[in-house]
Amino acid sequence: MFYSIKVFYFFSRKTPLYLFLSIQVLATPLLATPCERGFSNQTVTKKKGVKVVKLFKIPKTQEEKTLRAKGIREDYISGIDSANYMLKLGKKLRESNIDLARTHIEDFVLLVPLHIEFARQSLEAQNIELSERLNILNNFRKEAERRIKNQAVTYQWWLVWNFRLIILLTPKTLRIPFMIHIGGNLDWWLNGESATKAVMSVNMKQNSGTTFNLQMLVNRFPETIALPTINDLGIIAMNRVFSVDGVFPLGIIGTIKKADGREMNPKQFFHHDISHSGLIKNFKKDALLIKQFHDYFIQHVHSFSAKEQEQLEFIYFMAIHENDTINPLNFTQKVSLKSLIRKVKARHESLLPTEYIEPNLISQYVEDSMQVFARLFQQWQNRL
Repeated sequence: MFYSIKVFYFFSRKTPLYLFLSIQVLATPLLATPCERGFSNQTVTKKKGVKVVKLFKIPKTQEEKTLRAKGIREDYISGIDSANYMLKLGKKLRESNIDLARTHIEDFVLLVPLHIEFARQSLEAQNIELSERLNILNNFRKEAERRIKNQAVTYQWWLVWNFRLIILLTPKTLRIPFMIHIGGNLDWWLNGESATKAVMSVNMKQNSGTTFNLQMLVNRFPETIALPTINDLGIIAMNRVFSVDGVFPLGIIGTIKKADGREMNPKQFFHHDISHSGLIKNFKKDALLIKQFHDYFIQHVHSFSAKEQEQLEFIYFMAIHENDTINPLNFTQKVSLKSLIRKVKARHESLLPTEYIEPNLISQYVEDSMQVFARLFQQWQNRL
């Protein structure tokens, strides 16, 4: 059985987002058609005779609390629960034999109101063309309602809808060149169906000169499972998500954010995460060993001191995030210390403890961190 859910929202500048639902229980065969099959996980309570659903919350684990008590930096810890949730969702999607354009996915239904509320708060914080953009957001909400009613919240639609959401979150002056490049006009992204055709088929240039379109990303499923997220992920969360399992977060931000040494608006940040989703193809040859090392790293990194764990997480992040051709198995052998220090100084100083943000101290911290990583790597090799 699963629930068919119709969601009604109302927005207010001074009150939170409330969701009122009417629920119809449907008996569905185990082997349902793609559009019928869903993943139901909805929590409903009854209050004064009205069925009310609370905003979905990512399940909590003890890992964030444990690391905080250990003394690990807060910006390293952020988003670990979200990362664990994405890994479980990715595994569920991979094992469910879904039709990317037709299978209704209840897990995404749970996230729709969260993403709408995040967008509303972000737009109000920007306070730029607020009335116009809130009206557009309201249309996005109605589109999502129709999809939910018709049980058509699919993997493909979810990617495109969130891609359009980051366009909305990007102020008009920053999005106009991009809009013209994709659709030849400024309004193509407002309509769901026409937007899907445009985004899925048109190549978009990134700052690096490479091109991508969402169809390329969809075609990588299930090797790559892209999951839009509004949650801020620290490097420990990023390290947890990375593996040859191929679950990649696509970050949705509501303001300018610095990443990889430069400031990015919401559109640029989303593109940046899409570009990283292609790195997994470089690790196919050693996939089994990389998976074994990844699991070993996750299981044993907690046995090190707080300082050493931060150093290990820092180097592992650099190994899997910064290199298109070097994988974690040959990182300590193939990457030069000088080039790594140069990258850290140019793009990732914020990952270091504040007391090390000086040229000579940065070099020392990176070198010490590489030695700790090499020690853990040798421990893993000795077990093979």
